[in-house]
This record gives sequence, C-alpha cells and structure tokens, in this order.
Amino acid sequence: MKRYSDKTIMVTGGGGGIGRAISLRLADEGGAIAVLDKNGEAADETVRQVEAAGGRAETVNADITDWDSVQIAVTEAEQALGALDGLINNAGWALRGSVEDTAPDEWDKEISVNLRGHFLCAKAVLPGMVARGHGVIVNIGSVNGFVRSAVPAIAPPRPGFTA
Repeated sequence: MKRYSDKTIMVTGGGGGIGRAISLRLADEGGAIAVLDKNGEAADETVRQVEAAGGRAETVNADITDWDSVQIAVTEAEQALGALDGLINNAGWALRGSVEDTAPDEWDKEISVNLRGHFLCAKAVLPGMVARGHGVIVNIGSVNGFVRSAVPAIAPPRPGFTA
C-alpha cells in the first residue's frame, strides 16, 4: 500500500512549478489530487500528467483570493474526489522591482495571494477536517521570505509570509 492511498489532497498553485511537482509526487504515493489553480489550462496539464502516470486527479479552477471561489473549489474537489485529508497551500506571487516602481495594486495582490489566499483555503477545508478528526494543512513559503527583498517595504511584515 502506498503512503497516501485513500487520501485526497488539494494543492493550490498546482498548475505549474513546485505545485505541479508536489501534485505528481503525492499522486505517485497514491493520493487523489485536487489541482487548484487560477489557470485552468495549466491545472488541466498537471491532471493529464498525473493520470498518464496512473494517478487520480481533478482540475479545480479558482481564485484563492476570493472567498466564494475558494468555497466552491473545495465543494467541487470533495464532490469529485471525496473528503479532503490534506491541503498544500503552495500558490504564491512575488513582487519584482523597487518601492518606487511598485503600484499599490501590485502590493495588494502580493498580500492577497500570499496571506489572504492561504488563510481562505485553510478556513474552507478546516471544518471538514475537524469534523472528521483528522487532516493536514501545509503552508509553503519561499526563499524570498528569507533574502533581502527588492522591495524593502515588505521587510517588516515578512514573518506573515513565511512563519
């Protein structure tokens, strides 16, 4: 029996990069994977790769910064794959450039994706996990949280990004 047989895990940002790698690895270990991404085509590609390797996965298209979208995504994932046993909060977005070159809406996007998005996803899956008496939530950070930022204005709140 594989490590994650009979487990259903949602991976945010699963459409590419580290999120795709996590999805593929968890599926290889027997997990059913809800691949959540704002980019549905990218999520579909991850699902194709999981299925080609003999795994089970479902695309869940959602904007993690929107509460209604996240709630719908969790419902769709559970209807397709079963109750969620795990959440990998992997989706992220990083500012590039100096404070002078950063628009306020770009700053808002970073906070919204990297903090609010992870909070909303955890909030959406937690009631089911508590009711079932088990579940795991993993929040992925980035090396950007530990190195000097190109945007010095984010240095004070950085612990909120990678605790």
